Amino acid sequence: MADLSNTQIDENVPEAGSFTCLPEGNYPVVIIHDEIKTTQKGGKMLEIKLLIFEGKYKGENLTDRLNLINPSTVAQKIGQGTLKKLCRLTGLPFPPKDTEGWKGKPLTVKVGVTEFISNTSGKTLKGNEIKGYREYQPTEQITSSSTLTSPSPSGGSW
Repeated sequence: MADLSNTQIDENVPEAGSFTCLPEGNYPVVIIHDEIKTTQKGGKMLEIKLLIFEGKYKGENLTDRLNLINPSTVAQKIGQGTLKKLCRLTGLPFPPKDTEGWKGKPLTVKVGVTEFISNTSGKTLKGNEIKGYREYQPTEQITSSSTLTSPSPSGGSW
């Protein structure tokens, strides 16, 4: 038997297997992991794990998936375009030979909320979707449902 009486267990921790659906908004993140995966149709996808590093949701994780090779030319163009933007924001050359060097560099990510049907329960659930990336501005107040007021280096918007 394990004695847990002297441990500092957080009674509000979410149950394993559950996740937090963040409110729509802009969040400061760093890339903490990335991995190339093969899709069901034989394509290649870059899965990127992001960590929110400040604010109310500090410590929460997000995942983005970029279709690098895909039968859908639209999906592939979006995925490769997002990779190009991430390379610019993190200082990597494009096209990159690898992702060495982009982990830990601060970014601002725009997060949306999407609904989906659970493949285990059949229930409608909510999850997060990455809508875009921008340069991190430490002077910005980043909160959920906020909009960024400073222009991006390229002059564009989300």
